[in-house]
Amino acid sequence: MGVRLVCYIDDILLLAQTVAEEQVKGLQYLLECLGFIVHPDKSIMTPGQVMEFLGMIVDSTKMELRLPAKKLKDIRAEARKLAQQREIPVRALSRLVGKMYAQQPAIPYHLPHYSSGTYRCP
Repeated sequence: MGVRLVCYIDDILLLAQTVAEEQVKGLQYLLECLGFIVHPDKSIMTPGQVMEFLGMIVDSTKMELRLPAKKLKDIRAEARKLAQQREIPVRALSRLVGKMYAQQPAIPYHLPHYSSGTYRCP
């Protein structure tokens, strides 16, 4: 079985049908040989089907990316707060748009699933 790696800067997600302990240790060894520091307290070394990666919940059983409830609640609260203001500072609006845009992989704005906070992979 092949192994896929999803890498973003210094965050790595290992994807496979089955993951052997040797594969995880091999990847850790390779990263350390390349000069990366693997922090055990920041790493999840046991296989799982649902985990947080890059601020989103990755669920391989449902094939979904979704936002953690707290993050979705915070974005909605910030949007409501801005909507109540008579004048909105450009910086505040830019900050909200940036937060929303960063979540686009989990909630693509052009899909009807937007309000549920979940994107189901086709």
